[in-house]
Amino acid sequence: MAERQYIIPYSRKPRKGTPMSIVPIVVWLPLIISTIGCSTHMVSVRYQPTGQIVSNALGEASVTVGSFTYDRGTDSNWLGAIRGGYGNPLKRLRTDKPTNEMVEVAFADALRARNMLGTKDNAKVAIEGNITKFDCSYYFNREAHAHLLVKVVVMPSRALIFSSTYKTDKTESGVGAGIFGDTDHLAAFAQRTLNESIDKVFSDPGFIEAILHPSLTPKARSTRSASERLREIEQLKENGLITDSEYEAKRKEILGGI
Repeated sequence: MAERQYIIPYSRKPRKGTPMSIVPIVVWLPLIISTIGCSTHMVSVRYQPTGQIVSNALGEASVTVGSFTYDRGTDSNWLGAIRGGYGNPLKRLRTDKPTNEMVEVAFADALRARNMLGTKDNAKVAIEGNITKFDCSYYFNREAHAHLLVKVVVMPSRALIFSSTYKTDKTESGVGAGIFGDTDHLAAFAQRTLNESIDKVFSDPGFIEAILHPSLTPKARSTRSASERLREIEQLKENGLITDSEYEAKRKEILGGI
């Protein structure tokens, strides 16, 4: 009698201790989590002072806000993202209005808080500029950046009398990024970073001098005598437009240049 032959279908033997039913779950779980966690969150960013502000009690400065442009390489409403294990954005943060409009409103609020906000009809100068960097990210750590080029122009001619760049870069450690990352926390972190850059503008004696005395050209401001400049910052301090520490720093700078 002929011997029968049986063909048994080949099946790869699973690794010891790894049930076959678990293998697909292990492979696809990261992708499933990433897909579920992807979302977009609209946030509002508003100006709030980061420290004690000095109010223009005498109303000597009347300033309006002109146009800000942005040169960030992203779309106008992009703010940042909470990222997953591969650096992929899981939770995207977008502002409720274009970034340039948001910064213009923030500067108007900063002027209002200091009793410096005027109208386009009565203001002698306007603040305008460019947003070169404003974003945030949460991967291993939270990061936020706010870089602003700020200009002061005379109204209505828009002649440039002051220009300076202000940068704030902040980092803080965090736990629980990915789908568990807190978008509200990251948005607030970005807001504080922007507010610090704006407060740096209003703590700059050169900026204050420009909005108080717009009739002086930049050359005239730079060539004034040391005694004139010392009297100027003394008056700024008496009027409460700069703090004691800012006064001392500027005084040392003037005396060091004699």
